[in-house]
Amino acid sequence: MKSKLSKRGKIFLSVWASVVAVLLAAVIVTIALSPPGTLAEIFKRTANDTAVSDSGGSSFLGRVINPALICAYAVTVLILAAAAAVRIFALPKFSYIPGKFQCFIERVTEFFTGIANGIKRIKIHRQKKEKKPRKKLSKRRKVFLAVWALIVVLLFAAVILTIVLSPPGTKAETVQGTMKDAVLHESNRFALFGLEVNPSLISAYIVTGILLIAAAAIRIFALPRFRYVPGKFQSAVEKLVEFFTDMAQSNSPHKPRFLSCYIFSAGVYIFFGTVFELFGVQAVTSKGLTLTLPAPLADINAAIAMGCTSFGVILAAGIINGGIKGALRVLKDFSLPISMSFRLFGALLSGLLVTELVYYYISLSFVLPVIVGVLFTLLHALIQAYVLIMLVSIFYGEAAEPRPKKSKAKKSKRKKSEA
Repeated sequence: MKSKLSKRGKIFLSVWASVVAVLLAAVIVTIALSPPGTLAEIFKRTANDTAVSDSGGSSFLGRVINPALICAYAVTVLILAAAAAVRIFALPKFSYIPGKFQCFIERVTEFFTGIANGIKRIKIHRQKKEKKPRKKLSKRRKVFLAVWALIVVLLFAAVILTIVLSPPGTKAETVQGTMKDAVLHESNRFALFGLEVNPSLISAYIVTGILLIAAAAIRIFALPRFRYVPGKFQSAVEKLVEFFTDMAQSNSPHKPRFLSCYIFSAGVYIFFGTVFELFGVQAVTSKGLTLTLPAPLADINAAIAMGCTSFGVILAAGIINGGIKGALRVLKDFSLPISMSFRLFGALLSGLLVTELVYYYISLSFVLPVIVGVLFTLLHALIQAYVLIMLVSIFYGEAAEPRPKKSKAKKSKRKKSEA
């Protein structure tokens, strides 16, 4: 049984809801009243300034340096000054019965001490394992290691030859232009039904079509052939479905069916949509240029759509379960769609930007960018798919949790006792 909200808590929630409503209204009014092109110019300027600081800098000790270096110096000085102040003024006043500040300092210290002790235990455990006699490498493993070392040597030789033999002045576009085009998609657009759209929209249509065709093929041809003793493909499908079903059941035991379907769809779409850019599918832009299609969720519009759709699912669960009160409980986490959208967009875009930087600064168009791109893409595909479905399942479970109802018998007894 959950305790009722006190009068003070109700006042706090009402004030918090009014502040949120005023902030949202101010944002909407600002966007509506701003002249056309203002927000686009601000975003362009931010992308130019934050991507790579090639053109601008701050003067420090007679030198023009990156503004981030000045921020690093300022933060370092503040941390050192705070540490000195705590050591000189606060530490001698610590007592046996700690106050709030002393409790905070002690907990922070215990946290990092625990990490250090954990690392020490791991080292001791490894040392105990190393004392045991190791098995000799088999002939097959020695051949594998030799081939692997040969491949690494050839790759490094290719790297050195590419850097040495690459002609000077081959960079036709600045790194700022590369970063800006990767974020804003101003120059590389595609014509679709008479409209110019971002490359990610074409990728989204292709990925959605492939997933729908694959789902229909599995349902029509593979599912009727499933047996009591499963094969490899049947085992893989069953384990994938069980993973999402168990997650939905553990986080939302009251209404898991719809949640399991949604997180399965969202997780599969995020994973395969991110892996899609590894295949290097190319298309012709409206200007006649050939461009490799990016991941669908590398566009801010697609990421916001995914975040808002997930929040809409959570909000629908709150409305179905508790009506207006359930919707208000969900709306208190108003920053959830923003955090989900920009976490997804930033993580997927970072892989693209890192790969573009490697392409730009190092002439390794056939060695290192492939490795970096594959690692970043697979890592972000797995992590972001898991993070989003976990957040959706947790918040959906909270919204769909049934609330205890007041019984009429208790109300009548209270009225009689009062009378």
